[in-house]
Amino acid sequence: MSQTTILLWTAIAEAIWLTPVGLYYQYNRDTMTVRRKRVLLTTATIVSLAVMTIAAVISLTQ
Repeated sequence: MSQTTILLWTAIAEAIWLTPVGLYYQYNRDTMTVRRKRVLLTTATIVSLAVMTIAAVISLTQ
């Protein structure tokens, strides 16, 4: 796979993951507890960093 393909798939994976999380947060932020907001945003950040790290490793090992 070329680096362009890897970046494209990374962007698609990020969009697939972050779109529902963002919509859920937007529609429920007034009723969510602070702890639940923190857990949701921390999980979203960790998954995003993991996807980018995997893409970087794949890109560098070619």
